[in-house]
Amino acid sequence: MVETPSLFGDTSLTSSSQAGGYTPEFEEVWKAYPGRRIGKKACFKCCNTRIRQGATWEKLKAAAEAYAKECSDREPQFIKHGATFFGDKEWWADYANRNPELSELMKDAPWNTDEDDGIDYGLEVPEDE
Repeated sequence: MVETPSLFGDTSLTSSSQAGGYTPEFEEVWKAYPGRRIGKKACFKCCNTRIRQGATWEKLKAAAEAYAKECSDREPQFIKHGATFFGDKEWWADYANRNPELSELMKDAPWNTDEDDGIDYGLEVPEDE
């Protein structure tokens, strides 16, 4: 593949001479991303759009790593495709600046449990018949 300059003059954003046409930076993001390996080309396109908008490969990789940590016990069908995660709604931005140590502490926070806290919230739950 012939490299062509992007709008900002950085040829690594839009094309690469690497096998498959993906940049090494993207390959690192892709490797860090959790779950199914579906839609790599679409994910690459979305990542390049985020880069053109001012994100860095380091931020994208940090977001992928944080999301992967959150999804560690999630079934694959409930993990967003890479193009969705890095797409227009910018799900990735919520994960880019997360502190891994804080995320680990929050995992055990009282509001993250399914246990009954003993408080009557006035909600009646019908019993199974």
